[in-house]
Amino acid sequence: MRKQLLAMTLVTGIALVIQLGCSGTVNPGGGGVNPPTGTVVVFGGDAPLCGILSFNITITGMTLTPASTASPVSILPAGQSVTLDYASLMDYSAPITLASVPTGSYSKLNLTLSNPQLTYWDTTKTPAGPTTVSLILPSLTVALNLSPTLTVSSSGASALQLDFNLLQSVVLDQNNQITDNVQPVFALTAATLGTDNAFAEIEDLRGLVSSVATTPSNSAYTGSLALQTTAGPTVTVNVSGPTKFNGVVGLSSLASGTFVQVDASIDSRGNLLANEVQAEEHEDAANGQAAFMGLITSVTRDSSGNATQFNLFVSEEAPDVSSQVPLQSVLTFNASTSTNFAITAQAQASNLANLTFAPQTLGVGQQVVTHGQLPAPGTSPFTADARAIYLGTQSILGDLSTAPSTPVVTGSDGKTGGFTLVPCSPLYQSQPPITEISFLQTTFTGTGLTNLNSLEIPGTHFLLVKGMLSYQQTTGTKNGMVWVPPANVQVAARVHQLPQ
Repeated sequence: MRKQLLAMTLVTGIALVIQLGCSGTVNPGGGGVNPPTGTVVVFGGDAPLCGILSFNITITGMTLTPASTASPVSILPAGQSVTLDYASLMDYSAPITLASVPTGSYSKLNLTLSNPQLTYWDTTKTPAGPTTVSLILPSLTVALNLSPTLTVSSSGASALQLDFNLLQSVVLDQNNQITDNVQPVFALTAATLGTDNAFAEIEDLRGLVSSVATTPSNSAYTGSLALQTTAGPTVTVNVSGPTKFNGVVGLSSLASGTFVQVDASIDSRGNLLANEVQAEEHEDAANGQAAFMGLITSVTRDSSGNATQFNLFVSEEAPDVSSQVPLQSVLTFNASTSTNFAITAQAQASNLANLTFAPQTLGVGQQVVTHGQLPAPGTSPFTADARAIYLGTQSILGDLSTAPSTPVVTGSDGKTGGFTLVPCSPLYQSQPPITEISFLQTTFTGTGLTNLNSLEIPGTHFLLVKGMLSYQQTTGTKNGMVWVPPANVQVAARVHQLPQ
């Protein structure tokens, strides 16, 4: 799957927060007649930092400054804001806004920021757990120049890629520890249409179906669904003939309240178009039912190795049940014989090693969507029952192992084989390193990386690997890579080499 990336635009999901909307047409010259308008789309991404579970920051204002002397034009709906979790955008892309603006040339993008919060895995606690820090910004406004200027026309959408460099923005102390200071580092470039006639692919758009329209208002599509995203805003997701549906027969079978994960694109018209829709469970907050997205932080097993209970760091939830389960908290789930374990269709498509997901292969560090049944309010100790658990793809940051027993295995094509990744997040410190399995279909990108043969010397680059992670309790081998239990094994769909 193609990606439109800026410097390091990152799209596991752990969790995607977006706002799509249209601002009213404004005449920057102040005349009484509104000028022709065009569509502007802004995407966001992040350069990762080890050990960060979430980094939330709210964009309360976003304007474009015309190249002329006209006043700036807002590209966020009045009174609305966008909160992004940049730590979740490791090799994933997120649309920030879609707006209608007057045609013409624009030379600057202006941001107003607020409420930055960072949550990291704190090993100084006993037991280790998440710690949230309210951050200090030197300024709440950021002005970014557009060079060349952005030209907006009425014939199609224009797109900008806004990358937030978490790696360079968070200030560390002399002991390399996270502080409460942030010096925001952004990069801004224009995006162009790819060969698939799309600006970018959004792989983890999640939320609850509000309604379905099977009679399209636009002949280019076959229908649409209204999706209340995990961030709250409701967006329109269009579908067409090639759109794939999993878990339901088709669009008309989607019931209101169904939790879905959508792989989508922003097309040349500036519309959100679904490539694939994964329908999961129905949620009802009144009956204590909700979906929770996040990383598994611990697992309890029975004598057979089956997971019976696990803790989940909650980064997103749908619907909003934060009065019972606050975001950035850890929720304990019970797993039973009635819990459904499933791999999303998107992850299964890249699961060329045919790894399974079951009570024995659920493990620490996996990013999952858990559909829970909450207890009655006030229940203590507070635990939830896992009705279903869906495993998708995720990105893991680390370094190439230096152990002599874990060499890089390379086939004749330079891609089939694998290597061992040592994750840098403290969450994985008590876990075995990750056996990475690569295939001819694996994408290699980043600093000097074209295949397994061009992996750099350990300690010189970060490796950001995207794929499906599995916990293995039996010995196995694939593409020359051998693992001995307990083992973490990831099918590498994408390997991204980053400078340290």
